[in-house]
Amino acid sequence: MGRNDRTPGVPGPSRRRPRRRSAALLTATACLAALLLALGPDAAAKEKLSPLAAGQMNRSDQLGFNWDPNNQGVIRDGTNDCFDGAMNLRVNGGDFRASQPPMQTKDGLEFVLAGAIGDIGITRRVRLDLAKGAARYVEVLHNKSRRAVTVTLEVKSMLGSSCQTVVTDLGRGVLNGALEKRETGVIAVHGGGSRPGVLFQLRTARSKVVPQVSVQNNRTFAFTWVVKIGAGKTAAVLHSVAQRRWNGPPVGKLLQAEFKPFLDRKWAAGLPSAVRGALVNHQGSGGGAAALTKAVAADTQIKEVAQAYDVERGAESVVLIERDKPLKGTVVGETVTVQTRLGEATVDFDEVAILLGGANLGRTMRLYLRDGEVLAGEVVAEGLVFSTKAGLEIPLDPTGIDALFLPATKDDGKIKEAADAFLTQLDGTKLALAKGADGQLDAVTPWGDLVIPLGHVIRIDYMREPVPGLWILLLNGSKLPVTIQGGAMQLNSLRFGAVQVEPGSIAAWNRNRVTVPMTKNEDGEPAGPPTTHARLSGECYLVGHITEERLRADTLAGTTPLQLEQLRRFDRSDDDDGGQPEFDFTLKSGEKLRGRLQERLISLRTPYGMCRAPVLHLHGYRWFEPLPEPEPDAKPGEEAAANGTDDEPPKQEPAKDAPPKDGPAKGAAIEAAPKQPAPEGKQADPKKADPKQAAPKKAPPEKPTAKGSK
Repeated sequence: MGRNDRTPGVPGPSRRRPRRRSAALLTATACLAALLLALGPDAAAKEKLSPLAAGQMNRSDQLGFNWDPNNQGVIRDGTNDCFDGAMNLRVNGGDFRASQPPMQTKDGLEFVLAGAIGDIGITRRVRLDLAKGAARYVEVLHNKSRRAVTVTLEVKSMLGSSCQTVVTDLGRGVLNGALEKRETGVIAVHGGGSRPGVLFQLRTARSKVVPQVSVQNNRTFAFTWVVKIGAGKTAAVLHSVAQRRWNGPPVGKLLQAEFKPFLDRKWAAGLPSAVRGALVNHQGSGGGAAALTKAVAADTQIKEVAQAYDVERGAESVVLIERDKPLKGTVVGETVTVQTRLGEATVDFDEVAILLGGANLGRTMRLYLRDGEVLAGEVVAEGLVFSTKAGLEIPLDPTGIDALFLPATKDDGKIKEAADAFLTQLDGTKLALAKGADGQLDAVTPWGDLVIPLGHVIRIDYMREPVPGLWILLLNGSKLPVTIQGGAMQLNSLRFGAVQVEPGSIAAWNRNRVTVPMTKNEDGEPAGPPTTHARLSGECYLVGHITEERLRADTLAGTTPLQLEQLRRFDRSDDDDGGQPEFDFTLKSGEKLRGRLQERLISLRTPYGMCRAPVLHLHGYRWFEPLPEPEPDAKPGEEAAANGTDDEPPKQEPAKDAPPKDGPAKGAAIEAAPKQPAPEGKQADPKKADPKQAAPKKAPPEKPTAKGSK
C-alpha cells in the first residue's frame, strides 16, 4: 500500500510477546542471517556481508587522517588525539551494544553492527570514505512491536580538548537547541596545534527531522533526533563526521563547500534500497516516493496484516479470539457473505486468506482475499468451525473474533486474468477492475492542473516523503504529488459490475502487469523516465517539453543564449534552494557550460496540459527524442501518446489495442510503454529523422487544455 505509518484495515496493535533466543547457538553463519534479517528482505536478497576480523576497522585515509572505530562504532582517538571517544550511540536512553559479531561489505569499507534495545532492532552502519576523509554513519531502527513508537536517538562525541570555535554550516555560533532553517551541521575548529578540526553533518537542508544540538565547554557534542516509527516499520538516520585541518574557521561559501559532499544524494550511494528508502533526514536519497515506481505484489496487504499480528502463515490456520492468544488448527467453512456499501458479495471460503472480525467491538470487518481484493463490511459465515490439535471444536462468529488466518497456498497473490487494476478506497475496500477504464482524473499538481485519462494511471498511493499526500505515477513516467478533483467516475469492477467512485474516496490505485520503464543511476535506482522530462523538487518527474525556443544563462562569459535544439541536458549543480540555482548545461556537441538561468518560470507542455515550474523548483531537464506538437484543436488527454507513450520498449510486442500514432481517443488505455532511447552521445541525425516525429520550429496556437499554476 505504501502507507508508512500503518496498515489500512488493521486494528490497533498490542504489545508483542518477547521471544527467547539462545546466544550460544548462534554460529557465524547464523549471525549473518540474523543481521540480514534485521536489515529487511531487500538487504537479505541483495547485500552480501562477511565477518570482520579483529583490527580491520583501523584505517588511514588519503588526507592523512586516522580512523579507529571499535566494535560499537565508537571512534576512539582519531588523529593526534582528535577524539576522546566519538559517535557513541544511545537509543531511548540505553547505550547501543552490538550483540552479534561485526560484519563488513564486499569492499571492506563499511562495517555493519547489529543489536537491540527493547522492541527496537538497531543496525549501525559505519562507512569510511578514504578519499573524502570522512565516516558515514547510518543508524537503522526497526520497530518490532505492534504499535507506533517514538524513538529518541542520541549520538555523543568528546573531542581531545576544547576547541576555539563552534559554528553551523551557515556561520551561526552554536547555541544549545535545534538547528535553524537550512542548517545541516556544525564544525569545531581548534586555534592551533596538531589536533584536527571536526565536521559533523547531521541532515540535509530540506529534511523535516531536525536534530537538537548540545555543546558543553566546546568539547562535548550531543546530537539528538526524535523519530516516529510505525508498527513493524523501519526508519534510518544518516549523519557523518570528518576530520579537517583549518588554520581558522572557514566562512561563507568556503564553509558551505566543506559540507557539500555530504549533502549530495551520492553520499547515500551503496546503501541497500530498503535502508535508503527508510532515511528520514537525508532527502533525495531514493526514499519515499521513489517506491512509487516499484511494482506492488497482490498479496502485499496480506503479508502486512500477518506481520502486524505477528502471525506466520503456514500449513495450519491461526485464530485469535483475543489479541495475543493465537490458536493453531484447522477451519471448516463453505461460503462467506459480506454486506459492503457496494452491495452483497458471496465468496467461497477457499478464496479467503484473512478474516478480520469485529472483536466484540463493533468495528468494521474485512475479508482479505487471496487474489488481492479486500471486502469491508458485515461478515456472515455460517457453519464456521475451528478445530484444535487436541480435538477441541470451536464455533466461530466473525463478530466476536479478532482475526482468522487461513493457510498459505500457491493461490496467494495470484491476480485474476481479467483484473486490469486494483482500486483501494478510504474504507479499506480494494476492488479488482476490468480492463478499459473509461474516464479521466482532474489532477491538481504544484505546477498546474492536468486532465489524465484513467488508462494512463499506473499507480496512486499515499506517501509520507518527501511531500505527504497522494502521489501519482503515469504511463509515460511522470511522477507527481496530486490532489484529485472532479465528479464521480463510473468504473467496471469484476465483482459488482459498474460502480460509482468519488475521486475523494480514492486511497490507492495499482495497475496490474504494466511496468513503467525508468533509467537507472549509478546505484541501480530509478533516475527518471527514458523520455524528455523535467526533474522537479521533491523527487518529481514531469514528462513534457519546454515551450521556449531558447533559454538565457548568466555564465562567466556574460549572458549566453542557449538554443534548445543545441542542448542535451542540464542539471542543478547545487542543492541550495535559497537563491537562483546554478546549472551545468551539456550541449549535444559535448561542450559544457555553468550558469544561472535568467528565467524565473519555465513553461512545460505535457500530454495532459500546460504546467509552469519556477526555476527554483527545477533540478534538471533531459532531452531524449523530439516531441511531436499536439494538434491545435486537441482535446484534453488526446495528446497523451506524445513523447513515446505509443511506442514499445525493446523485446515487447505492441498491445492489440495500442493507440494510433496521432494519439489515443479520449480516455483510451495505452498498453504499450515508452521506447528506450539511444544512449547519450548516439543521438539520431536530425536530417534523417522521420519528419512526422520532428518537432516543428514553431508551435501552432494552442487551445488551453488545463489551467496552469501562476
